[in-house]
Amino acid sequence: MYGYDDPHLHTSRHDVKNKDKLLEILNGIIGNFLHYELVEWAIYGAQWLDEETAVDFLLNVIQNNEHGTYRLSALDLLISFMQNESKVFDLVAKRIDIILKVANEDTEDIVRIRASGIHSIITNNQQEVYIPNALYILCNSYNERAKFSAFVQLESSNVSIKELKDNYNQVKIESDKFWFAFLLFLKGESEYEEILNYMIENKILTKFQIDFWNKHAKNSGLSKKIQIEDFISNINSQLETFESIVDKRPFNKDESEELLDLVKNLFDKRPSSKEINELKDKFDELTKVNCKGLKGKELGKCRDRKGELLENFMELFLSKSTGLIIRDRNRNFKNEELDLIVENNIWEPFFNNLNSPLIFIECKNWDAKVPTAEIGNFANKIRKRKGSVKLGIFVAINGLTKGYEDEIKDLIRDGYIIVIIEGKDFIEFFSNPSIGIIEFIKSKIVESLM
Repeated sequence: MYGYDDPHLHTSRHDVKNKDKLLEILNGIIGNFLHYELVEWAIYGAQWLDEETAVDFLLNVIQNNEHGTYRLSALDLLISFMQNESKVFDLVAKRIDIILKVANEDTEDIVRIRASGIHSIITNNQQEVYIPNALYILCNSYNERAKFSAFVQLESSNVSIKELKDNYNQVKIESDKFWFAFLLFLKGESEYEEILNYMIENKILTKFQIDFWNKHAKNSGLSKKIQIEDFISNINSQLETFESIVDKRPFNKDESEELLDLVKNLFDKRPSSKEINELKDKFDELTKVNCKGLKGKELGKCRDRKGELLENFMELFLSKSTGLIIRDRNRNFKNEELDLIVENNIWEPFFNNLNSPLIFIECKNWDAKVPTAEIGNFANKIRKRKGSVKLGIFVAINGLTKGYEDEIKDLIRDGYIIVIIEGKDFIEFFSNPSIGIIEFIKSKIVESLM
């Protein structure tokens, strides 16, 4: 069996540390039938498990949960994963008997219909089956997150404007029209922005939809996927109100904060105090070497040493992150050298939407500011890769000369991003160790886009 597998739609998964603990948390939420909103999030949390565990988790909910709404949510999310990931498609296809049983025997009509849709997708093995399923979910699912997953599918698909408009006119619940109006707006039907604003002003939408619109609408869809922060804040706001999701003891403040820290650290590893001190020592070492006054071979050796120290530091710095993997260093190609080649395996949709499976890093530990022309040289290295690299990080410890911003703006217009990180940025990072390395890099990307 083969599913529809587009690398640009691929759901980011990462082999998070404490995966078993996360699974225990998700199962605990669902098993104790806590607040509906929190259970929705637990089901959606399957996106942060590896493929096999996620399929097992969702099929368990589909088979054994007594609440039809939760079974439906799990089915909706499973459809989303199947479209975006061929491995998930294959895993579900191997257990099609479970889906068929639900399609024939479930007590809820809407659950049987959705399971039949999955069965049809597998047996027909046709990409186009996803569009009617996604439209159906957008019209009928009880789960806002499942609707959102369908929204992401349709935004990336070739669904016609006519189909969207027809469904918009057929939906009876005003809040459900939001998804179709937003899709039409993103596909260039600008008049739908007025409809969306009307919905917000008249409080027709759920808080989730309003937050989603406010966060992403003005951003031309830069990151249309739900962030882990939403998941964390949802847990944080509700944990103390309900029973313990793991051992049924009431959470006190310390336990709640401990669990919140665990969830945060699953996705953006924050360096410990010991690791921060280690990074500081390496940073101090690279800034103390001074080549001024040297000439000839001695000057060349000194510059090589400064460059090596910065590359060593960057390799150590990135090793403290979750999702960035050094794949090569000082790689020589014809007429060019790449300091660091990094695999982008970050779970977060923000990075997934950059469509840059590899990241190039240029290291400049010069005594003076780096000339703007060096940005152009680095940009050419990225352009040559014709799409496999869309993001570059240019590390200039003592900054750059004036005018580099124009070069970066030209790159952005062409669909590429170069992030500038100076020595002062690392010093600021060291003083705020509560920020993870991924969040630090993300903030520099956003800064470059502004």
